[in-house]
Amino acid sequence: MSRCLSIFLLVLIPFSCQIVSAQYHFDSWTTDNGLPQNGVRTITQSPDGYLWFTTFDGLVRFDGVNFSVFNKSNSKGISTNRFWVVKAMPDGSIWAGTEDGDLTIYRNGVFTSFNAEKVPDKHILAFQTDVDKEVLIETETAFYKLENDNFVFIKKVEQTENQKIVYQANDKTRWEIYPNETFQIKDGQKQIYTVSLKNLSITDYSKMGAFEDKSGGLWFADFDKLVYLKDGKISEYGEKDGYPQNIFAHRLWQESDGSLWFATGNYNFPGVGLVRFKDGKLTKFGIEHGLSNDRIFDVFKDREGTIWLATDKGLNQLRPQIITSLSKADGLVHNETYPILQARDGSLYLGTVGGLSHYQGGKFTNTILHPKSDPKGISIIQSLYEAEDGRLWVGTIGSFFVIENGKPRDISNIFSS
Repeated sequence: MSRCLSIFLLVLIPFSCQIVSAQYHFDSWTTDNGLPQNGVRTITQSPDGYLWFTTFDGLVRFDGVNFSVFNKSNSKGISTNRFWVVKAMPDGSIWAGTEDGDLTIYRNGVFTSFNAEKVPDKHILAFQTDVDKEVLIETETAFYKLENDNFVFIKKVEQTENQKIVYQANDKTRWEIYPNETFQIKDGQKQIYTVSLKNLSITDYSKMGAFEDKSGGLWFADFDKLVYLKDGKISEYGEKDGYPQNIFAHRLWQESDGSLWFATGNYNFPGVGLVRFKDGKLTKFGIEHGLSNDRIFDVFKDREGTIWLATDKGLNQLRPQIITSLSKADGLVHNETYPILQARDGSLYLGTVGGLSHYQGGKFTNTILHPKSDPKGISIIQSLYEAEDGRLWVGTIGSFFVIENGKPRDISNIFSS
């Protein structure tokens, strides 16, 4: 039997000889790990690095290890536990809207809440900042600022008729998306694309199905296909290309390698987790990869580029796992590898049927162990141990070795009767 060696996050395990450039895994946190409730709605990050997110049992702060829960019982100034939307601001304050329509602000360790009767429209959809870094509160019909504890009207939300989405990509490009055609308006010029789309409404979630990439093309994730519009050309990827059918796609983003990602599912529609489009191929990452639930409510990329996902079954983190397969052709003494030991200096020792391999700095150094009982034979290594003094102890079939300063010594006779 032939096996090859795989390096997986600096820990080696027996693996197939196929080289896989990147795979992904999800880490998840639930009530078992300290969440007050498994349902996580929205996520943000404050300037000091904390993650904040909303649940229906309190506002939560996360330092990567521990959760701090803020609710009516333990935090003066909080009026309800049912938080819906949250946004961290450049000045370090945290702004949150609740299911009941209240506004709660956390600033300098103090919570202040404004009940729904004082909030215009009685429902907060989102928060953003203007060019002066002042907070804008978005409701269903307008934007407001909070000045001296009063809500001041700023401007109306642009109203669009049903079956139309307006996507403002940047200061120069505006996309108007209709059921049977899409307009790209740029520098006063209009480009028309004739394409049929189903997922159109005035809801915010539908707007999240559109995304302009770094090259200026528009992606739209529909119920039954992924559409790309650029330079007058239309590209579609449907069921035959692996696009999941009858799902709700939203929160599109692009990674540095050019791949397009989007979340699926929400409160009313099923999902399949995350979907990646790369090199013309669609790949799903869901429960089978460790995601706690295939329905994703929110996607947030933190300052380090880590992707966090809000679901109704916990908080999730998307983690890439880089895998490189190595074999005898790369310098490993033999493909059939058994014990693996990570030394204190981070290097790796690998016992094989053909000797010992030491992997350090991307290179192998090999040592063949010849037992005293058979000087021409090669010992098959079964176990490895690094002592506190730095010596390496090696157990083989029929022999026992100590390696010190790179030199092996057969000490089997010490244990013979």
